[in-house]
Amino acid sequence: MMRTPAIRQSLPALALTIGSLVVVALLGGCASASPMGATIAPQDFSLDAVVVTPEGAEPGRHTPRARRPGRYQLAPDGSLLVALGAGVGTDTIPVLARRLTPSERDGLWRLADSAGLFETDPPGRIAWGETWEAPPIGASAIVSVTHDGRRVHVGAPLGAGGGSPRVEALIDRLAALAWEPDSAWAWTPTDD
Repeated sequence: MMRTPAIRQSLPALALTIGSLVVVALLGGCASASPMGATIAPQDFSLDAVVVTPEGAEPGRHTPRARRPGRYQLAPDGSLLVALGAGVGTDTIPVLARRLTPSERDGLWRLADSAGLFETDPPGRIAWGETWEAPPIGASAIVSVTHDGRRVHVGAPLGAGGGSPRVEALIDRLAALAWEPDSAWAWTPTDD
């Protein structure tokens, strides 16, 4: 079947129009002001999570890894820096544990999104200059997220009875990526 000259001339224009629409749709999705629902982390995405426990509290053998004292920093290049153990706080300087793959980094982005950390006013938000006091019982986390030139800080209790399960899931994933064993395999010292 032979095409008429009018159709032949309109095919390149149609292809150009469709191609332009695809590019505009893709760029429009990337330039969105709201990251909610985005599946790929922006280049400046970084995360800092500090898990603290009340002074003198030692995590037990079966304490979930997300509730053990630690600091997890994810740099924009995918470097995961970690410090673990009693006494870890916001002033602790973590060391490089590993470099995450782009898909692992994007997975953390999606977990941070599901935890509500990209909302305009997320639950537990800590305003600039504000002091946040951890609850006197149980583990708590201070999480800072940077994306698209913005930074937000959130304080969240962890654990049953008023904890933040989605923030805890984010911290558990950070701990897993840092190769921290879960509670079933946790090493405990013996007295022998």
